[in-house]
Amino acid sequence: MRWIRLALAACLLLSTVTAAPDEKRISIYSPVADYSLNIAERDGKDYVGLLEILEPLGAVSAKSDGEKWKLRFNDTEGQFTNGGNKARIRGHD
Repeated sequence: MRWIRLALAACLLLSTVTAAPDEKRISIYSPVADYSLNIAERDGKDYVGLLEILEPLGAVSAKSDGEKWKLRFNDTEGQFTNGGNKARIRGHD
């Protein structure tokens, strides 16, 4: 009985703890999973890791070859160039 009280007290304590007000997060809701990720700021721009976004949603892998990256998500492959603003998905720009 005592451990139940301790567990309830711990849950109550943890439920009152909140993230720092300046910490940005993104929430993702899908039929597969619902989750939140931290947003990183670099040079005044917000970033979220693409692998972090996709991993809970399906099979994902990434390979780099110099400045080029290949990302595979389930049965779809995409190609990206570091610093570029375009991608090739399934062989199309």
